[in-house]
Amino acid sequence: MKRRRFVRLALIALALIVVGLFTIFDGLMECIVLPNIKRLVENIRNGAFDFTLLKPINSQFLSTLRYARLHGLTDLAAVSYTHLRAHETVLDLVCRLLLAKKNQQTTQPAQTAPPN
Repeated sequence: MKRRRFVRLALIALALIVVGLFTIFDGLMECIVLPNIKRLVENIRNGAFDFTLLKPINSQFLSTLRYARLHGLTDLAAVSYTHLRAHETVLDLVCRLLLAKKNQQTTQPAQTAPPN
């Protein structure tokens, strides 16, 4: 019985890892790769890509990593956090509530009986 529970928890953990990695890579694609692909198509259409090819730097590197939407990285962090919190199980919620209760008990001063 314990083995089945362990296997189930391991599968849930692996699924969360896969979802987290997908979210991270999707965010990186949105922040770095997609803006450059859009500009690459525009530069080819306008004829400005010829200037990129003439520069003394690797043209693939320059055309794929030149522009970045850095404000999209904050969206990546927020989406990852809320996405992982949405998959909490009842056990996770109980553990979090017990830890919060324990932290409250340790931060409150211990009440001592008055001396007689």
